[in-house]
Amino acid sequence: MYGDMLFLLHRPTEAMTQYRTALQLSPNRYNGLYNAGRAAEVIGKPDEALNYYSQLLKVTHDGVNTHRPEVSYVRNYIQKRQASGL
Repeated sequence: MYGDMLFLLHRPTEAMTQYRTALQLSPNRYNGLYNAGRAAEVIGKPDEALNYYSQLLKVTHDGVNTHRPEVSYVRNYIQKRQASGL
């Protein structure tokens, strides 16, 4: 939650540090993976964002049984990265 607060306060670099720590202590948490990916995007680390987003899709079994907007966002992000060849 501390990472979320920092992200909302427009402090994504500090938030990223907190998300990394939280994911070490509690790996594969849905919100942790998604928010870490968003923070990584904002601070200009697209490969790190891709890593977190890929983990999120793995944890949700490619989002097959969910209609959460975060999963749609993640799928679109990954598709755009693949289409651009990055």
